[in-house]
Amino acid sequence: MTHPTTAFTTKAEGYLRELSNEIFISPGEITLGSGQKPNPIKAKAVWDTGATNTCINTRIAKTLNLIPVSKTRISSVNSEEIVNVYIVDIYLPNKVVIQNVQVSEPSALNSCDILIGMDIIRLGDFSITNADGKTWFSFRMPPAKKHIDYISDANIENKLLEKKIKSSKQ
Repeated sequence: MTHPTTAFTTKAEGYLRELSNEIFISPGEITLGSGQKPNPIKAKAVWDTGATNTCINTRIAKTLNLIPVSKTRISSVNSEEIVNVYIVDIYLPNKVVIQNVQVSEPSALNSCDILIGMDIIRLGDFSITNADGKTWFSFRMPPAKKHIDYISDANIENKLLEKKIKSSKQ
């Protein structure tokens, strides 16, 4: 089955120290009874390529009245703990929806509502650019059928620069 391509770009003035945007999150449809509609809430998401899995904070779990489906052991820089696992639907900008995501609830997730990990990032293409003093990051699903490779762009730019330097010396 082929899925339509969905994508978003988050644009920020200045260079960002953290990649974040506003998303919506709801209990996963498989955890709701039949006929029930999810009621998404707004949340601050931080994108973290160093995180293996997506996590939510306790406040979001309580607000959504999530019921744990299991427990798992997670490790962070400073600790290891056994935490609750929930099933949620995540609504990224521009109608990029990821359903039935298993998320864990670490005790120390304070800087954001949801930490988007590699379990979601690997589902598509993720790119960060820093041009003209602005940071943009983009995500698309499904991934493109080709790889992004900055080497060919760099080679072309360097050849143009060499020609410019050569012509200015003449």
